[in-house]
Amino acid sequence: MTSHDSRAASEVWDPFGTLHRALWIGGGQWAGKSTVARLLAKLYGVTTYHYDYHDARGHDDRRIARRVSLGEPPRP
Repeated sequence: MTSHDSRAASEVWDPFGTLHRALWIGGGQWAGKSTVARLLAKLYGVTTYHYDYHDARGHDDRRIARRVSLGEPPRP
């Protein structure tokens, strides 16, 4: 058993100590997640990070890399 396995089930690995200060908003498409995040950020003066943007960018990067590896132009 590793030290990771011996931790309590409720303990979460948080190397920077910031997870307890994060609010994750989830829901379906067009549910208003970004709107709620924007309103809360303005109201409380906090920063928002929109994961959808970063996730989509990663998919696009992999798509472009695949096209280039096949000898195709990066964009159709």
